[in-house]
Amino acid sequence: DRWFISTGDGDNDVKAYSTSDGVWRRDNPASGWLHIGNVYDFNAVGAASWQIKKLLIDPFNFPGGNNLTMYVASSTGLYRTDNALNSVPTWTLLESGFFYDIEFKPGTNGQTIYASGRDIFVSDDYGATWSSMNSGGYPNGVNYRIAIEVSPNDPSCLYALCAGPTYLSDLWKYDGSAWALESNIVSNWNDWAYSSSFLQNHVQSLCVSPTNASIVFLGNYYPIWKSTNNGSSGSWSNYGPDQYHADI
Repeated sequence: DRWFISTGDGDNDVKAYSTSDGVWRRDNPASGWLHIGNVYDFNAVGAASWQIKKLLIDPFNFPGGNNLTMYVASSTGLYRTDNALNSVPTWTLLESGFFYDIEFKPGTNGQTIYASGRDIFVSDDYGATWSSMNSGGYPNGVNYRIAIEVSPNDPSCLYALCAGPTYLSDLWKYDGSAWALESNIVSNWNDWAYSSSFLQNHVQSLCVSPTNASIVFLGNYYPIWKSTNNGSSGSWSNYGPDQYHADI
C-alpha cells in the first residue's frame, strides 16, 4: 500500500522548463501524500533547474528495523536516505554530478551498486565511494545519458545503452571484466526498421529478462524491440506495441 514517486521530466537533460518537485510518499490508500524530499535536499548546488531521474529502494537494508534505505539519481548527484519512512527523512549527497540511472548488482544484498549519467560508476560499499567503470570501452564524457540494466540470471553482466551528441544509441555489455559493443544503431539502423529520425537519443528505455540475460528489450522513440542474442546487431525484432517514448 505504500507508494513513493519522484517528479520532473526524467527523460530530458537539464531543461529550464522542467524542474522536479522532489520525492513524495503515500503510506496507505486513505492517507494523503507527504513531501519527503524537496529542492533543498537535492539541489544544494543551486542549479537553475534539476530533475530526479530514478528512485531505488533497498530491499535488503532496513536500518533500525522499521525504516527504509532509498537512493535517488538526479541531475545534481546521487543521494541516499536511511530513514525514508520518517516524516522528514535525512538525505545525504553521495556523489555530485549528472546521474540518470541506478541499479543494484544482483546477489550482493545491496552492497554493490551501479550508477550512470555521463559515465558509468560502481560502488562496492553501499554507495560510500564510487569509481568509473570505463577502461577503454563505452564512450566516456560525451553521453547525453546512459541507461543501465542487470539480470539475476547473470549477476556479472551489465548492459549500458549510451546516447550522445555524435551518435544515436550504442548498446554495450559488460561481462564482469571487459566491455563489448553489441549494437551500434548509427551504422545498423536498418535493424530497427525505421529511419534514423525516429531514433535520435530517445532510445533509452532498457530491460533485461530476469531469467535469461541474453534476452533484451528496448523502448525506442517508436516502438518496442526485442533481442534474444544479447542485443547484438541483426538480432532485433519489433516486439510492439507501437507506442512513442515507450517505457519497459
